[in-house]
Amino acid sequence: MPQYCAPDVHETDGKMPHAAIRIRDHVMNRFIRRSFAATIGEQRFDAWLGAIDCIFDRQPSTGFGGPLNGSLARLAVFSELKRRCSFAAIVETGTYRGESTIFFATAGCPVYTSEVNARFLGYAQLRLRSRSNVHFCLGDSRQFLRRLIQDSTVPKDSVFFYLDAHWHDDLPLREEVDLIFRHWTRPVVMVDDFQVPHDSGYQYDDYGEGKKLSLEYLNPVAHLGLVSFFPVLPSSEEIGLKRGWVVLARDAYSIDQLRGITELREWRQPKG
Repeated sequence: MPQYCAPDVHETDGKMPHAAIRIRDHVMNRFIRRSFAATIGEQRFDAWLGAIDCIFDRQPSTGFGGPLNGSLARLAVFSELKRRCSFAAIVETGTYRGESTIFFATAGCPVYTSEVNARFLGYAQLRLRSRSNVHFCLGDSRQFLRRLIQDSTVPKDSVFFYLDAHWHDDLPLREEVDLIFRHWTRPVVMVDDFQVPHDSGYQYDDYGEGKKLSLEYLNPVAHLGLVSFFPVLPSSEEIGLKRGWVVLARDAYSIDQLRGITELREWRQPKG
C-alpha cells in the first residue's frame, strides 16, 4: 500500500532513532488506511490499493510462470479443447492478478472470474480493463458459482472451468465440482495443483489429513461419475512450473473429445 512520507522531515529524522521513525510511519500508514477505509469501505479500499500496485509496482510476471503456470502441455490441451468443444464461456475461480485470465480472455467468449482477495482483484481489474468480455466477482468461489447458476445470461452448456481457488484451511474444490456437474451440461473442468498419480515430480497442494488435492479427495463426489484425465508429459520434461493438474468430465461427448487429445491420458483405476 502507499507509504506515508511527511514533508520536510529530513532534519527531524536525523534526530530520531530508526525504530522511532518506523513506529511513526507505521502509525501514519494505519491512520491513512483507516481513514480511507472508513470513507469508501475496506474492500473498495483494498481494490484501490491493488490498482495502485498495478500502476506503480507492475511486475513482468506474477511469479507463477505465466498463464496456467507456464505449462506448454496445459496450454496445448486448452487450445485443443477450445477447438473441439467451442466453449460458450469460461469460468475461473482464483483470479489472483489475472495472468491466466488474460489468456482466457483471448478465447473469444465470455470469461467469468472470481477472487476472494480484494487487492488481487483490483490489480487484475485494472490490468484487464480493456477486456470487455471479462466479468469479475469478489468473494467466495462457491457463492460465485451459485450466483452464476441463478444468472440466466450465463451459458449453462459447453463451459470450460478452471479451478484454482484452493488455499490452506479452506478447500472449496469438492463443492465447486459438485455445483458444476449438477448445474451445467457438458462442462469440462481443469483443476490446478492436483496430484498426478505415479509422477511425484508434479507438485500439488497438501494441507494435512483429508486436505490433499488428489483422487482420494474427490471420493465423496464419486457418485457424479467423473472421468479423470492427466498429462502424458512426465514432470521431468515440463518446462513450466511443475504443478500437477487434472481434467474432469462426465458426459459422453466431452469424454470422447478428451480421449482424442494426445497430451492427455485417461485415468483407469488399477485392478486388484
